[in-house]
Amino acid sequence: MINISQFLCHFSSETKDQFIILELNEEKELFEKLPDYYRKCYITDSDLEERIKNFGPAEKILEKLIPDPGKTMSGEFAEILSYQLLIDMYRDFNLFGPKKWLWKVDRNEPMKKTDVVLFGVKNAEESSPDDLVVSAEIKSKATEGDFHPLQDAIDGAKDDYVKRMAITLSWLEEQYIRLNDSSALNSIKRFVNAIEPSYGPYKKHYKAITVIDSDMVLRELGREIDFSVKVLKKDWKRIKKDCEELGASYDNDTKRLSFKNVKRKDILRSNSRNKDYILYLYDLYNFKLGDYSDVTIVSIENLKNFYEKVYKNIVTSYKVIANE
Repeated sequence: MINISQFLCHFSSETKDQFIILELNEEKELFEKLPDYYRKCYITDSDLEERIKNFGPAEKILEKLIPDPGKTMSGEFAEILSYQLLIDMYRDFNLFGPKKWLWKVDRNEPMKKTDVVLFGVKNAEESSPDDLVVSAEIKSKATEGDFHPLQDAIDGAKDDYVKRMAITLSWLEEQYIRLNDSSALNSIKRFVNAIEPSYGPYKKHYKAITVIDSDMVLRELGREIDFSVKVLKKDWKRIKKDCEELGASYDNDTKRLSFKNVKRKDILRSNSRNKDYILYLYDLYNFKLGDYSDVTIVSIENLKNFYEKVYKNIVTSYKVIANE
């Protein structure tokens, strides 16, 4: 049986400025692991076996579960690959987390909330400040175009840091209740209820990951990353008075917001109706990539052909495994 637990070993790694670059250099070896692994991210073998009894061949069922070639397939290829790469990167933590693709309703629509969220605990019997949540915003670029995957992944990691991670944890709690999965809910209770004294704080790592065709990597690295906070003029008008009273400023030409002279405690003490939104913008402004996150670039030659071939082979992967 092929060991499907390690993907990272098929990549070489280098650090360039603030970026970690993983380049696939054992394509054949990685490819042999992917169709079976990806199939299990869309349906468990036990569920597939039940459906085969009711609906016929596995191939016909799997065709109805995986996305068609296009944007969603490209994005989900990157997400599922990154899910396992992160587990490999943090192998000392034995990370675990939901495979959200199992919960999809529309196969050609991407899942919402944080792209990938993984949990690690030092001791299953008691909480520790060394327990860890790793969240990742993941973007893919397989064809030429103006799309800026590095910028979008970083923006998404910032949004995870400021608010989306908390929303995702609450959503996971609701999801496990719907699924009647008390074991899964208990496994993340320490993270959902960290504010309670019996649990306490834990570490948080926010990742920005891009999966890019190798021919585009140097070009994408050469594009400027904008770390500023931009607010539309119509939105600025709504918060202008409150922000200026706090000491914030706004550039009408660039639409950039500055909190250089603002203290967070002053926002918390204010009576502004827009306090939550202003806090969100303040935290975005003060997000320092190196403190909370890093950017990983996954470079794959002929990325579009590679992921389409993987998905084509998902359809027949169950038969191959069953006959071994």
